[in-house]
This record gives sequence, C-alpha cells and structure tokens, in this order.
Amino acid sequence: ETGKWLRDFSGHKSYVWNVAFSPDGQKVLSVSYDKTMRLWDADTGEELRAFQGHKDLVLSAAFTSDGQRLLSGSEDKTMRLWDVATGQTIREFDERHTKAVTSVALSADGRFAVSGSQDNTVRLWNVESGTQVRQFQGSDARQLESHTNEVWSVALASDGRRALSGSSDKTVRVWDVDTGAELAKFTRHTDIVWSVAISP
Repeated sequence: ETGKWLRDFSGHKSYVWNVAFSPDGQKVLSVSYDKTMRLWDADTGEELRAFQGHKDLVLSAAFTSDGQRLLSGSEDKTMRLWDVATGQTIREFDERHTKAVTSVALSADGRFAVSGSQDNTVRLWNVESGTQVRQFQGSDARQLESHTNEVWSVALASDGRRALSGSSDKTVRVWDVDTGAELAKFTRHTDIVWSVAISP
C-alpha cells in the first residue's frame, strides 16, 4: 500500500537468485548460491526451515498449488521434489539435464513440471514418477527451431496446455505441452531473456 520497506529476511550465506510466495501468501521461499532454499514467515521474517540436499547453486523453485510440496532446479543438473512441512527430499528426478536447471514451473494440479536448462532444452516431467515425458522440439515443417542457447526461464499456462520459455538466444518461445511442438517464436528482444510469465 505504501511501497515502504517492511523487513529483511537474513540467513543465506551467498547470493539469493530467486524468491516465491507460497500459494496462501503466508510464507516466502528463497533460493540461493549457498546451495540451500529457505522458507520464511512473510509477516515476521522468521526463518521456518532450510532445505538442504542440492550439491550446487539452487536457481529456481516452485510451490504446488496446495503449498505442501516444492520443486527445485539446481546448477548440479538435478531437480528435486520436497516436502514443505519437513524440509526433506521426496525424490530426485531420475533423468538429468546435461547442464544447470535454471527454471522450473508446475502445472496447477501438480502432476507435471516444465524445466529450462543451460543445455538449451525445455523438458516436460511427470512429478510423481520423476521421469521425463518429453523434450520440447522445434518444427521443421513450420520452420521453427528449438532454442539455440541457454534457457533461463519457463512458465506454464493455467490450463496446462502451453508452456513459455526465454533464452540467451534472445527469443521467447511458446510450446504445446501435449505434443512438445513449438507453436510460436517471439524475436524482438536484442539480448538475453531472463524471465517470462503468462497471464491467468
């Protein structure tokens, strides 16, 4: 309402790369170069718990819609599903990107996830099994191509049918989640696209 600073969240030992509110707005999650994620009380700034297990920088995380689980992506090339109440890893995804996982997004029902990586790929995952469903690909027939450089951000439409990605190749791309095909490419940026979002 006022735009004034309210409080600090202090405890990370290195850069904070990303933050997210829990679905109920009562908690704040931060991910850091110190290889941890930390959960904070949004009103008091008190640290509620730390999530430890990644072997390198944590770059992205997303809550399930019920706020009970978290999905994270890391420089260690892995994705992990976490129990928010205990801070414990539920599973590490079986297959891996070949470079850092820079961004993750969850479907509204929490069944599927999309990831972006410095290996230039965007991938779809089954959250419950931790297995890859497909890698999103360009279309030769429509003269569309996959990203040609690092992918830094991904987002999922609320209906779960389209995904969006932004990349160091200066493009934003729209993907069909059901088929993995590229639907469109936006090319007007002149430098890295660090973040993307889809309206409700």
